[in-house]
Amino acid sequence: DMPFVRWITTKSYSLFFSIVAGKWVSDASTGYKGFKVYLLDKIDLSADWLESKYGIEQYLLMQTIKKGYKVKEVPVVKYFPIAQGYSKMKLLKDWYVMCQPIVRSIFR
Repeated sequence: DMPFVRWITTKSYSLFFSIVAGKWVSDASTGYKGFKVYLLDKIDLSADWLESKYGIEQYLLMQTIKKGYKVKEVPVVKYFPIAQGYSKMKLLKDWYVMCQPIVRSIFR
């Protein structure tokens, strides 16, 4: 039941992320990620812009890939209950926040 617009934006974002990261990531936008605890000591988390609600997962993933650590994807099922609405995300505002790690990686 994924809305078409959400499907397109998820695929587009993941493609953009994968190109910049240099590694294919099938869904870079999902917030469901696991990281080894030791990576938190290896990645700088002090940037003010990471305090937003959707940017840190993408930042951690980008930094993990860029620093050469292993990344493994595990499939998960997403549910989009119509009665509750499809997403809490604000399309333009939150996608802007999610793109910051990508843009910062390009210009670093």
